Amino acid sequence: MAFASLGAGSAVTTTVIQYPVDGNMYAPAVVNINTGDVVEWEAAPGSGMSFGYHPLVSDDDLWPEQGTTPGTETETSFSYRFARPGTYCFHCALHGAAGECGRVGMSGEVIVSGSPITLTYVFLPAVLH
Repeated sequence: MAFASLGAGSAVTTTVIQYPVDGNMYAPAVVNINTGDVVEWEAAPGSGMSFGYHPLVSDDDLWPEQGTTPGTETETSFSYRFARPGTYCFHCALHGAAGECGRVGMSGEVIVSGSPITLTYVFLPAVLH
């Protein structure tokens, strides 16, 4: 088991992006966050969708493709913590394309502001009963 920590006094905000909304779109398609914040992609309520229908791809290879990576086909939500400032695009492998960045098709953009942070992971030993 591992826990990530940003250090004392650090507040983490989670921004939710839903899919599919108004057809094959993300809502919102573009979000602005601070370093250390989390973005969560989740199926729109009542949509019955999963990443198997809308595989989530990072244009920058920040995470394994959700929906085609074994074990992610039926997942309906995915979260990622952004540690470095920059602009990061994502898209649906079936209804979007790399580089669209929220302007065309099923794609979006995360704009991260602030100084880079270091995530500290503390690994705890397993407790056997």
